Amino acid sequence: MDYLNRTKSSLTTYIETLQGRGCYSFLKVDALKALGTNEESFDRDVRRLVHKKRLVVIKPGFLIIIPIEYKSWGSIPPDWFIKDLMTYLNIPYYVGLLSAAALYGAAHQQPQQFQVITNKVVRRIHKGKANIWFFNKEHIKETPVDELQTQTGRMRVSTPEATALDLVKFYKRAGYLSNVATVLLELAEKLDPKTLIETAKLAHYEWPTIQRLGYLLSCKEIGGEHIVEPLAKWLKESQPRFVPLVSYKTYEDKHRDEQWRIYINESIEVDL
Repeated sequence: MDYLNRTKSSLTTYIETLQGRGCYSFLKVDALKALGTNEESFDRDVRRLVHKKRLVVIKPGFLIIIPIEYKSWGSIPPDWFIKDLMTYLNIPYYVGLLSAAALYGAAHQQPQQFQVITNKVVRRIHKGKANIWFFNKEHIKETPVDELQTQTGRMRVSTPEATALDLVKFYKRAGYLSNVATVLLELAEKLDPKTLIETAKLAHYEWPTIQRLGYLLSCKEIGGEHIVEPLAKWLKESQPRFVPLVSYKTYEDKHRDEQWRIYINESIEVDL
């Protein structure tokens, strides 16, 4: 019994020490080595602290520490540990879509998901109020990112231009096109026309994504005509095929936008 008490005290001290250093995640393998205990005892003590809402096992072998002020959350904000988690999983990533837009001040409402782009299939993580969704995409390493400061360090976030393109690429996951247009209304002021084209080329975005983004930015409610002038010129030179604005509805040839080579089969309503 004395041995178990010492072990429990050691694990509690260990996480308190980490927390004191501003670290809110750790690996099981590192803790075992630091504590010099066996796996059975360690797992038992973890279960006890999980029950007390002091620890959460995010993935086997990866744990997060819950400070008192977040006990009711049952977790901590995902941006506190996402970099360490993806390093542990050895998967490239960046925070994207509505989560990235919110970080650039373009959140019409607080996202209900923390959205992460990867090039692997990763299952959703839902622990307490932490609700992390992963979206698979090719050419992730070519997608430009910013390194933004967080409570515990830094994390990779898609640039405003990559965020805009991803919002259209994954529009069904971003609340559909009217919601995307509403977000673009606030994000547009951070978009650079030249960088937008460079990003589209560098990260190999498909023409339908580029056409739809150009169409949305050109909407009078958004007023991004000056942003898309170079994009429109590039499209005119390339002459991609006509595509529907949304893929899940039928369309008629007579309802189309010649500039963006789009069949208009959806009404866009921007929530001003």
